[in-house]
Amino acid sequence: MRPLLVLALVLTVGGCTPQMHLTFPGGLGRWDSAVQSLGPVVACAGGGCCGTDAGCQWPLALTNPPEAYTYKAALRDNAAKKYKVSPEEIVLGDIAVALDAELVGTVRGWNATATAGRRRGAEVKGTREDRLRELKDLLDKGLVDRAEHERKRAAILDEL
Repeated sequence: MRPLLVLALVLTVGGCTPQMHLTFPGGLGRWDSAVQSLGPVVACAGGGCCGTDAGCQWPLALTNPPEAYTYKAALRDNAAKKYKVSPEEIVLGDIAVALDAELVGTVRGWNATATAGRRRGAEVKGTREDRLRELKDLLDKGLVDRAEHERKRAAILDEL
């Protein structure tokens, strides 16, 4: 009977701790009256992603939580896909992150949420024709590759 009690204690202590929570400012543009709210956006990585758009994943094994830019980039990309907006136009509100961590401190996964918005009006650089010309110039100068050029060109044309 004693070995079963020890095993139960080890499994209880060695399991996952309750989630840790972090908050970061959105940081991808300033949220003001020129921002059109699009809605909520979620990004997830690691073992707790089952049931989300990210799907079931192998748990992470990080010694420290990821840097803030990791969550921002994932949220921006998910918002661009979800709301069919160019990633450069996305503005994020405050980011709430829940970390799944073990008692030993290993981060096994994270789930980030924020409100996504789109900058309207004067912040959008020029007309579509100007933006397409500028994009072509960047390609000609070798500052973007052909695949990136085609992706950005398609995003600009999709706005029509």
